[in-house]
Amino acid sequence: MLDVTKIAVDQFKKILTNVDSGQRGIRIFRVDDGCCGTPSLGIDAVERPEVGDAIVDKDGLSIYVDGSVADLLSTAVIDYTGEAKGFAITGLPRSSSQCGTGACG
Repeated sequence: MLDVTKIAVDQFKKILTNVDSGQRGIRIFRVDDGCCGTPSLGIDAVERPEVGDAIVDKDGLSIYVDGSVADLLSTAVIDYTGEAKGFAITGLPRSSSQCGTGACG
């Protein structure tokens, strides 16, 4: 499930060090349905997981994954792409029934 690059883990830990001391982990959650059946995702520093979250430990970093997207993220990779762009989640499957129609890039 879910791979996180070393640089992303280091950046998440840095964020948790710099925010309110109550923030203990990073949560990945569904924002909306997104394009081509792939949901838009959000990432936030949080104190604890929500009910139904999958919990992933990556090099001492607690990552809480919204249960509604946990299966989707099984092939995903989170990387840190630099200060200007921040974090990127790649490797998400797309819905083949909608993609390729020109509606999604």
